[in-house]
Amino acid sequence: MIILIRSNDANPDPRLQKYINYLEETEQSFKVIAWNRGNGMLSKENYIYFNHAAAFGLGIRNIPKKLMWFQFIIKQLWKNKNQYKVIHACDLDTAIPAYFVKSLLNKKIIFDVFDWISSESNKSLFGKVISTIENRIFKKSDFTIICEEYRINQVSENARRQSEILPNIPDIRLQEDVYVVSKISHQRHRFEKIISYVGVFDINRGIEHLLQNIANNSNVCLNIAGFGSLENEVKYYAEQYDNIIYWGKVDYNTGLNIMNNSDIIAAFYYLSNPVHSFAAPNKYYEGLFLGKAILTNEGTKLAEKIKKANTGYVIEEGLSAIGQFLNLPLDVQEIEMKNSNSKKLWEEVYQSYTASFMKNKYQKMLD
Repeated sequence: MIILIRSNDANPDPRLQKYINYLEETEQSFKVIAWNRGNGMLSKENYIYFNHAAAFGLGIRNIPKKLMWFQFIIKQLWKNKNQYKVIHACDLDTAIPAYFVKSLLNKKIIFDVFDWISSESNKSLFGKVISTIENRIFKKSDFTIICEEYRINQVSENARRQSEILPNIPDIRLQEDVYVVSKISHQRHRFEKIISYVGVFDINRGIEHLLQNIANNSNVCLNIAGFGSLENEVKYYAEQYDNIIYWGKVDYNTGLNIMNNSDIIAAFYYLSNPVHSFAAPNKYYEGLFLGKAILTNEGTKLAEKIKKANTGYVIEEGLSAIGQFLNLPLDVQEIEMKNSNSKKLWEEVYQSYTASFMKNKYQKMLD
């Protein structure tokens, strides 16, 4: 058996779900240890939940709860020590306790870097400690997986090692949501552009600037869904402006339908967060699958990919740049070309990538 660990409720988590789907399809036993940060209690077959309310994006203020989470992981790994041989840790929050147990019980550990936490620009004592821990675990794990080849540049040179590459290609199975299609089709009678944002409401994502601009632009409609530290701000704008629609935290298929019925998918990664230069979001691949143009900001590897394949729009970051873009008339011919480029890239490169990785790379880690 393999135990996978993720520090959110995994309900859903697109990258984690790819592994779960593969394990289910190949009839291999697994358990997921996950952190339910909401107020309710979650229970699900093959899942072990840490039901403890906690907000996202609090940084060091969340350390007491993180320590409780670490303790919970260690307890569950010890309790089930005779049932598994591989621990699949997703990010540093799960790799720290997993590595501790690996050392005690001689288990194999896969360190899957969903997001690299430490940054060379953080010169504080706390930042240096986190960097040392993250790089050491990366170097000493049995296997490492990163989501883009360029992500290895985030790792310290003395800790870099041969790693497998699994891009953030979600296991996408789109089913038409009649309600979403109907609601957004009615919006088209009123608005020239339909923009969507589905994901985490975090700072440094341009969400505040998107909200402010669309609130003052009656030609544009924003369909926004997700959760996070800016949730109250999103709710406020949705209550005040009828061209901003907050869908709440939605299931994955609903989120795909929201994006699929938009003209442009927003995906900003401001460089005020240094790690954003290496952003490798699900939304890039979701946009390719759906054949939808992505709107992002300059200065990231994501922007370079979008410009190279002409699959979206790249603008400067900030309130003014977003406003200028939204004020431009929608060029139907241009956006159709970008959409076509997206779909072609998906079909030629990424459609079969995950299945090949699971069969030829991941399975070897499990054996």
